[in-house]
Amino acid sequence: MKLAVGTAQFGMKYGIKKKIIKKEEIKKINSYLKKSKINLLDTAQTYGSAESIIGKNFSKNFNFITKIKIPKKRYKDILSWLSLNINNSIKKLKTKKIYGLLIHDYKDLKGKKGLLLIKNLKKLQKKGLIKKIGISIYNPKELDVIIKIFKPDIVQFPYNVLDQRIETSGWLNKLSKLRIETYARSCFLQGLLTNFQKDKKIYNKFKPYKKTLKKWFKWCKNNNISPSKACLHFVKSQRKIDYIVVGFDNFMELKDLNTKFKSKKILIPNIFSSNNINLIDPRKWYKQNNLINKKKNLR
Repeated sequence: MKLAVGTAQFGMKYGIKKKIIKKEEIKKINSYLKKSKINLLDTAQTYGSAESIIGKNFSKNFNFITKIKIPKKRYKDILSWLSLNINNSIKKLKTKKIYGLLIHDYKDLKGKKGLLLIKNLKKLQKKGLIKKIGISIYNPKELDVIIKIFKPDIVQFPYNVLDQRIETSGWLNKLSKLRIETYARSCFLQGLLTNFQKDKKIYNKFKPYKKTLKKWFKWCKNNNISPSKACLHFVKSQRKIDYIVVGFDNFMELKDLNTKFKSKKILIPNIFSSNNINLIDPRKWYKQNNLINKKKNLR
């Protein structure tokens, strides 16, 4: 397993603490990644200015994965639209080709339009604009639909001590047998698994789930291991995962994560698994917040 760098925080406020990486940190990160032989950066067209920042600072000796979101209003000439958008990412990233292009929403693959989308992406792959075509999923059940439409080269999915669905569903084994490249993200669950007890605002927001979260932090304390290291080693112990995509708030945090990742493997028990979708899917956090804010405004 190798580390890949998540770059959402390069171009926008992201994660549970809504942090953005300062410009002066970027050059340090670039130099450190080269020394550490970490050469894969994961980004998306929707990550604010992330692609442009990457292109200005990481164009040499790096491979890039980016994600594309297909508009609801489909263009008649989807090939031209895809070509324009992919070339736009290539220009921003200042690269000759994109290592991996991931579809951001599996629903875009449904029906005849989905088949047309894949057909045209493969045309662009043959032209050399893309090396690999993949999908970014939120729930393993999405793969039941996707695999009937096409066999992706890459699948990116959430995986952490709470969210073990990709493994328990049997899909991790299936992806391995199909020789599909696997990328685990959300190792720290956007920072919840490392910051719940540190930050009062975060603690209060997730108070309904304190029983589950306190069990995790108590285990880390009793075993004298930091939550961040335990999170990394839980994923690292899964041999069928090729890459772990990690985000960080600053340069020093990146160094710390890499040191912890490279340290001797520690076995973390799988006793913390949760099926509570409101806890393990960050999209639900923001929906709940919007509902609360709407209710406040109505008062």
